[in-house]
Amino acid sequence: MASIPFPKSLVCAWRDWLRIPAPVANARARQREAPTYRVEVGLDRVASHTCSLVQGALSRQPWDYGALAADGLEELHHIDLQLDACDLTRSARAPYERYVAAARALLREIGRLA
Repeated sequence: MASIPFPKSLVCAWRDWLRIPAPVANARARQREAPTYRVEVGLDRVASHTCSLVQGALSRQPWDYGALAADGLEELHHIDLQLDACDLTRSARAPYERYVAAARALLREIGRLA
């Protein structure tokens, strides 16, 4: 079985992503009236997808990481658009932006796996 290299940049992006809690409390509590509900549902999906990709890479699964990471990046793009449509203060928006930035950085690193 071919070995999948783990560049330092991937490990750093993974650690950074793990340090930022996913802002998904409204989604998990099914607070559908929350203005960020759809954003949070999308972030929860991205978190699950990203975690699966990291686990697959660690277990040396022969997946197309470029295509799978691109799926997550596309989802993050849609989440950005949904977040723009939310009427949030800058401080309320900050946790979402931090998480999206960390997830985007990690997915880009995962996409570089061959």
